[in-house]
Amino acid sequence: RYLAFGTPFNDQDLISEMVGSPETWPGLLRRKLPAIKNGALYLPHYWTQPKLDARAMTIGSRAFAEGYLLDPMGGGVRPFEEAWIARWTTTAIPSRLTPGDAHEGPAAPSGVVRVMYRDPSLGRTSKSDYSAIVVLDYHEPTETGYVRAASIARRRPQAIVAAHLDLWSTWAPDAHALEDEGAQELALDIYERIAAERGLPTEAVPRRQGTRGVNKVLRIKRLCPLVEFGRLRWDAEG
Repeated sequence: RYLAFGTPFNDQDLISEMVGSPETWPGLLRRKLPAIKNGALYLPHYWTQPKLDARAMTIGSRAFAEGYLLDPMGGGVRPFEEAWIARWTTTAIPSRLTPGDAHEGPAAPSGVVRVMYRDPSLGRTSKSDYSAIVVLDYHEPTETGYVRAASIARRRPQAIVAAHLDLWSTWAPDAHALEDEGAQELALDIYERIAAERGLPTEAVPRRQGTRGVNKVLRIKRLCPLVEFGRLRWDAEG
């Protein structure tokens, strides 16, 4: 006899198939233990309805359906719904700041802090992985971020640095960084050389931002509730 115990993180993984396909797995005794079933709470002495509602808001509906309802929403590891992004694409940005507006200090008087971040994806050829450079305005009073600009493309290291410095000159962020993963710090030499050629100050060279050992999939999943519930929005004019 065998006992299989697990959480169905994908609608096509082994646990999902064993629980949901009697034809494929005949003779198995199956039991799902979701936090809520037919409107009833499974562990009401601990997971009360208000506590479950708060948890769903914290981790997002997709992760809540996986881990607490044992009902993956389909699509495997797809973290975001296109409808979420469409819902939170807006022109109503608090204290709108235009490209080139420079700030002094860690926070602007308007309560908006502008940051810029680069995911390098340095490759050996022009057909390497996509690199991304994102400019975000963080509105401190509402704890909401607004993506103002995003440059996503396949490109060689020098092209990534040039694009980064172009955006830095245009948007004048309060702080900017590049992902410090693997040998990405080698790009700093390229930054220093191209910034010097353009006559840019030392602030044009980004700092290194470590991932603290958290893998990329988990970091992406952490953004899900921010996207779903409007804590991360997109500038419709960006």
